[in-house]
Parts: sequence; C-alpha cells; structure tokens
Amino acid sequence: MMIYFWAIFGLGLIVFVHEFGHFISAKLLGVKVEEFMLGLPGPKIFTLKRRETIYGVTIVPFGGYVKLAGEFGDQVSKKERKKAFFNQPLWKKLFIIFSGPLMNFILPIFLIAILFIQGVDTPSTTIGRVLSKTPAEKIGLKSGDKIVKIAGKQVNSWDDIIKIIRSSPLKKIKVEVKRDGKLLRFFPILSKRETFGFLGIESKLVKERVGVFVALVKGIGVTVTFTIKICQLLYKVIAENLFFKVASGPIGIAVETARAVRMGFDVYFYILAFISLNVMVVNLLPFPPLDGGRLFLLVLEGIRKKPIKAEKMAFIQLVGLALFLFLMLYLITADLQRYGLWRYQLWKLEKF
Repeated sequence: MMIYFWAIFGLGLIVFVHEFGHFISAKLLGVKVEEFMLGLPGPKIFTLKRRETIYGVTIVPFGGYVKLAGEFGDQVSKKERKKAFFNQPLWKKLFIIFSGPLMNFILPIFLIAILFIQGVDTPSTTIGRVLSKTPAEKIGLKSGDKIVKIAGKQVNSWDDIIKIIRSSPLKKIKVEVKRDGKLLRFFPILSKRETFGFLGIESKLVKERVGVFVALVKGIGVTVTFTIKICQLLYKVIAENLFFKVASGPIGIAVETARAVRMGFDVYFYILAFISLNVMVVNLLPFPPLDGGRLFLLVLEGIRKKPIKAEKMAFIQLVGLALFLFLMLYLITADLQRYGLWRYQLWKLEKF
C-alpha cells in the first residue's frame, strides 16, 4: 500500500503546487483568497479557516481550485472591493492566473535537480557491453575499453561518440581506445540501421553527482527539453486525432505513477516532473475552465478595453466546467476498462 501512498502523494503535490501558485501570487498582490481547496468544486469533507481564507478538501479528489473574491464579478462588500479580483489591473490578473502553470514548470526543475545532487546514472565514454554479431565484436572491442578518439576526433561524452557513429553508415573508421593502460587502434566498417551508422556498443553508466547550482542548471535544461517534447507530442495527438486513444485519466495516471515508484525513486521523480509539465501545457490551452481559457478571456478584455459581463463570464465558465467534468468522467471510465478495474479491487493492481 505504500506504493499507492507515494503515487497519491506525488499527484497531490502536483495539484498543490499549481493551486499554491494562484494562492501565493494573489496574496502577494493584495487580492483576497476566499478558498484554497484540493479537489474539484463540490461538497467539502474537511475545512479549516485561517484569517480570511478557508482551506480544505472536497469530495471530488481530482484537481483543486482557489476561489478569489470577486473573481467572476460576484458581489463583494465595499470594504473588500479594493481586494477583489475584478478590481485589479490587467497585469495582476494575468500574473495570478499564470502563476499556477508557472509553478508546474518550477516543480520539475527542483525534482530533477534533487536527482542530480544525489547522483544520476549517466552514459560514459567507456564501453559497458559489446553486442554480438556486430562490427564492434568482429574487430575485438571489449567491455571496459575507454574510447578516446573516433575518426580522428577527440570524444568527451557518449553523445560525441553517437554523433560520429550515426553520421558514418557503411564507412570504415578508426576507433582509438585505452585498455589496461595501453592505447589500441581498431578499424571497423560500420553497418547500417535505418539510415544511421551502427557499431554495436553500449555505454557503461556511471553515477554523476553535481553541486546545487549545476544541478539547478541541469534541472532547467531537462525541464525545457521535456516541455518541448510534450508540446510536440500534444500537437501530434491533436493533428492526428489521437486524443481519445492515448489520453489517460486520474486513475491511469495514479497507476502509472505507482509503477514508477516500484522502479525506484529516480524514475518516480522523472514521472512526477513529466506529469507536472503535462499539467502546465494542458492548462495553458485556451479553453475554459482551464487557466489558458481564463488568460485568453483576460487578454480579450484588454483588447476590448472593458470587462466581459459577469453573467457571460459565469456562463462560459459553467459550460467549460461541464465539458471538463464530462471529459474526466470519460477518461475515468476508460481507465477502469483499460486496467480491468470493473473486476479487480484497487489493491490488486500490483499484478498489472
């Protein structure tokens, strides 16, 4: 059961940091936060009031929300009018709404940085394994050989080795390695896989540990790379109409997160980072009630130089929320069928 605790904890953390982004930015900019809830709007199973804000958990445990005073043009007292969301300048509104997705971008930076601080398995220039019936085996390369040069070029990383090999299909190249303190030279003729050169070696993984600053820089780099790949994947899913085939709901995400926990906390952290960035990207899509939809409406307000009427705003949000809940219901149903949960108890998921 601890596996599922960590899965639920991780997903709760992602929701929490998103809503905390809205919460803390509103507080810092002087906007009253009426509610800070984990779970979609619905009956509350736990509440706690501190000063002007009610904190709690709702009966619908997926997602979360922050309710700001006057957020949708609702009535506020004259005393609190100055702290109402609708009475703020456009830049404050945009920043408060954008802060949620922003926190989902910041969280993975720290998760990945923690991994680099404790040590990440990184490919080295030393050969870990020579594949059978490949050019590498034929010429006598061995596990433990440290590659120094390929095709006359100094190599400092596994990426350097891969680039040279992949760019030389069917060519004869010189490979210089160190073995037992001796420099040896080999002249393999590379084979071809798809359109790329192939030698038949795997790298020896080594633990790479770095300091805090370097870890944060690497965390930013990996997070940016993940974000680009997610955007490319989302574009492909939309362009090829694959959403309902590949999309996963909260149950599916929880199950896959639990599987990641079994594989180790390094995989678990990467999965949480990836999910958090997915939440960010999807949340920025211009559809209510997502943050992207709210940002779009605020920008529209700025262009029109006047706010959208409260009745229209409430209607747009209501329709968007209804569509969102329908989508969640569909994804949950699809998850139940995918994982066979019509027939199995939740704690039997470990068999999958």
